[in-house]
Amino acid sequence: MPQSTLTASTIGLKQAQKALQSLGLSQRGLASAIQLAHEYAFVSRGVIDKFFNGLPIRNEGFVLICKTLNLDWAGIVGLETSPTVQEASEPFSTQPTQQHRVKTETVGINRAVVDSPTNLPRSGIKDFVGRNEPLQQLHRQLQASERAEISVISGMGGIGKTELALQYALQSYQQQTYPGGICWLQAQEQNIGAQIVDFAQVQLGLNVPQELPLEQQVAFCWRYWPPGSVLVVLDHVIDYRSVEHYLPSAKSRFKVLITTRQAQLAEGLISLQLDVLSEAGGLDLLRSLIGTARINQELQSAKELCQRLGCLPLGLNLVGSYLARKLDWSLDQMLEELATKGLATPALDKTLPGMTAQHGIVAAFNMSWKSLNEEGRRLACFLSCFAQAPIPWILVEGALGWDRSTLEELRDEQLFGLHLLERLDNGVYRLHHLVWEFFREQLENDETCAEVKHAFCRQMIAVAKWMPQTATFRQLRIAEVVIPHLTEALAISTSHELRRVLFSELRQIIVIELRQLIFSMIKRLIASPLRRVVLS
Repeated sequence: MPQSTLTASTIGLKQAQKALQSLGLSQRGLASAIQLAHEYAFVSRGVIDKFFNGLPIRNEGFVLICKTLNLDWAGIVGLETSPTVQEASEPFSTQPTQQHRVKTETVGINRAVVDSPTNLPRSGIKDFVGRNEPLQQLHRQLQASERAEISVISGMGGIGKTELALQYALQSYQQQTYPGGICWLQAQEQNIGAQIVDFAQVQLGLNVPQELPLEQQVAFCWRYWPPGSVLVVLDHVIDYRSVEHYLPSAKSRFKVLITTRQAQLAEGLISLQLDVLSEAGGLDLLRSLIGTARINQELQSAKELCQRLGCLPLGLNLVGSYLARKLDWSLDQMLEELATKGLATPALDKTLPGMTAQHGIVAAFNMSWKSLNEEGRRLACFLSCFAQAPIPWILVEGALGWDRSTLEELRDEQLFGLHLLERLDNGVYRLHHLVWEFFREQLENDETCAEVKHAFCRQMIAVAKWMPQTATFRQLRIAEVVIPHLTEALAISTSHELRRVLFSELRQIIVIELRQLIFSMIKRLIASPLRRVVLS
């Protein structure tokens, strides 16, 4: 097998360092010098660091460094790693001619094998489970068009948007899908432009003119970015307009991936809406954290734990990591803890060092809560009065003195817009279990708590009185949905009079429903083949 890497000898390193000094270059500047001296060529800062530390690097990168330093590569390389002259001196390009392709394939030299620049953070998970389909869909979206694409991963806080983007980037780095580099940018409370310039200087070795305004510095970076397709990830974008002017222009080799909680970040963007894990995915995640044997021993409790946490990846990760440290705890004990303390359970409170997530459940939801205006928060508190069941929107209309259009605007732009409210069907919505708990806590701590609960109870009484004494099938189906919310109103009401009315109305609806149920059962029995046996 031909040798594919080269290592500088001790004497060769001294010569290279002397040459670097004589040219007035730093190691960072050497990367830019290589790009200027050899069209389409690029050697990352990491590869240059390896060269000067006496570590093996790919043939083509070694030769380019030596050529730029005006050194004979054969005199710099250690004898034990010397390849043939043809093997080491072969040039490379991201867009080779057909003749060049034949040559590079013959000697095993390829642009993709040079380390692509990246600043990816470490992933804090052991096994990435339950997200294979979204991962494949994300890749298809980004590679679907020859023009520049911007793909968006959206979803509620804690759903795993950052982890999905990171796993895609890490896999792409390992497979060299983006030889031009993968640039990871933190959009929340950090300057995107400054991060891009810093990446270009540190990872690419570009000499960015500091006298230019920041936007022009960023444009310089995109213009002189080394060859090859590039992935740019912007994590946790809140306002698209604040980052849009920093994005690369419509060049096919730049692909942009954005994570956000906004359901509709901007027009024209391809969006992948991330949902909670399936029960099977949730169980796999718990197995990866606390072990297969432990889960299999308490499988039913593990399923209840997934249900209790709504299969939210952040919740499962936090609880799983907590149980991994609590070896004597059973899953039933964890369920009791959650039932007693709710979101105040220590397991949900904070993340561990090394985890991709930086916040516990309450802190994660607080970020979305702060994005709501006063009316949006009031509606969220009102919805927390409902039971943890599907909510027909007709039950909300007319509440809190708002007209229909105002309520719909608050619902769509505030709650649904931040993935805090899930749409199940036409006119039917639901709060995620943990979001419902969070909203209920906000209500209990609000000075208008009693007023909101009173309004909810009045609303439920009005709904109950609307139900007729003899119900049609459709009205009975509505009653099935309404009963859990009437029961919840009865539980949270602090007024004796309201409780008395609610109890009376609830009892009446249940009697009607039972009467109809018994009647239906008798009809089916009479119509069945066994009717002769029964009648006899």
